[in-house]
Amino acid sequence: MAYSTFQEQAIYQSVEDLAAWLVPHVGQWPKWLRPTLGHHTMEALMGVLRSLVTAYGVPKAEKLQHLRMASAELDGLRLLLATAVTLRLTSRPQYAHASGLIGNVGKQLGGWLGQVR
Repeated sequence: MAYSTFQEQAIYQSVEDLAAWLVPHVGQWPKWLRPTLGHHTMEALMGVLRSLVTAYGVPKAEKLQHLRMASAELDGLRLLLATAVTLRLTSRPQYAHASGLIGNVGKQLGGWLGQVR
């Protein structure tokens, strides 16, 4: 069955779940860090979403580069959240929760990459 919109894809729901947790979490970080670490964290999240939406809409020959970009952005997001733990902005249990959400996106992204290859 073909999907009519990207929003019907399961990976979109996983990214939406991640965003629903991450955006308010970053909003609780100290005000002085939000324009730097917070901004980069949100940009990584939006980069994942932008790359996935783009990959959905391009011909198969072009999908791989966008899916790889989404994967790189997801790795960057993991690193930024690990930094937040180091800076005590995110607790270890919160990081574990976020890692599970990121891992879910990563599994689905890996499956999509496998289909495209």
